[in-house]
Amino acid sequence: MGLPRRCPDHAGGASDRPNVIPGEAGRAGGGARKMRVRIWPATVLLAAGVAAGCGPRAVRSERPRTLAGSLDVVVAADTVWLTLHATNVSGAPLQLRFSSAQRFEFEVRSQTGAEVWRWSAGQAFAQVTGEERVEAGATRQWRAWWPVAGRVGQYVAVGRLVALDQPLALSAAFEVVRE
Repeated sequence: MGLPRRCPDHAGGASDRPNVIPGEAGRAGGGARKMRVRIWPATVLLAAGVAAGCGPRAVRSERPRTLAGSLDVVVAADTVWLTLHATNVSGAPLQLRFSSAQRFEFEVRSQTGAEVWRWSAGQAFAQVTGEERVEAGATRQWRAWWPVAGRVGQYVAVGRLVALDQPLALSAAFEVVRE
């Protein structure tokens, strides 16, 4: 199995593939199947109390989720296209903090959970912290593809935003069939 190729619209990536996801932009790729999984934000409040109900009561509130995400999986011929979307659903700009130059991760796992492919395998990322600003209501997306190389079967794609304070992880089941 060869090393994964980066999507052409990813900074620093290069490929002979066009910057088109099958099923979009004029239906390139023919009979592509597209699946979308959407996760919406939830607000979580945690309360801590003092034993036996006496004394002051402390209430701690975690920051509400400010990102909504979706993971698109498009199966087309010999390639599985993966797109991770993250939308700032808060009413204010959001600063995403990262511990390295890596911003996202994609994995493909078998039905048993064994890792079949990882986007970052064989890549090196600068070990510098970084930040990206996402305006209120704005969506960022990250893309990659898995060259199927003759494999068939049922798999689970995992897409992850690796931001320190706003992690986002989504998964979607898909199937690769012989045509």
